[in-house]
Amino acid sequence: MSLSSRLTNIIGSYLPAIGRAGTRRQVGQYRSSNGSKGSKFLGCPCFLLDVVGRRSGKSHPVMLIHVPRGDDLIVIGSGAGVANTPQVVVHRLGHVSSSAPL
Repeated sequence: MSLSSRLTNIIGSYLPAIGRAGTRRQVGQYRSSNGSKGSKFLGCPCFLLDVVGRRSGKSHPVMLIHVPRGDDLIVIGSGAGVANTPQVVVHRLGHVSSSAPL
């Protein structure tokens, strides 16, 4: 595991407020630049997915890493390796509507 991955895991596990603030900053950069800024996380390409909350019904932005594999696009919802299942995965398993401009 690389040093940047370990740091991301520590922040996600023990300092979630810092992780959320970083995500808000990245979402702001991504939206204000129409995807030209904020489209990489730890050197990996990522995109913005707006997910509708299961209980609140409100739209929540989520930055997800994606990796091209041939004609497929693999989307990774890992929560930076934290022990709990990321909410975006829970939302998608519940077949809640979401949208992502690619």
